[in-house]
Amino acid sequence: MITVSAFAALDTATIGIDPVLFALILTGGWSLGSTVSPISGNCLVVANTMGKTPIEVAFANWIYAFWVMPALLLFIVWV
Repeated sequence: MITVSAFAALDTATIGIDPVLFALILTGGWSLGSTVSPISGNCLVVANTMGKTPIEVAFANWIYAFWVMPALLLFIVWV
């Protein structure tokens, strides 16, 4: 979240990218990172609720990342 907040302060006109596309990139990366990272709050809560280790939950979420990452990249390229 700190990285997303730091990059959100950038002026998109100087980078030469559409602000909506930039927001999509930041939120897409943040959602993938928080889902796949074993130390994110989401993963820790789910692991505690399910009685599994955070590594097991994060490993199970890699399937989500492998489906969402290409979809996100295709959407970015087409926009």
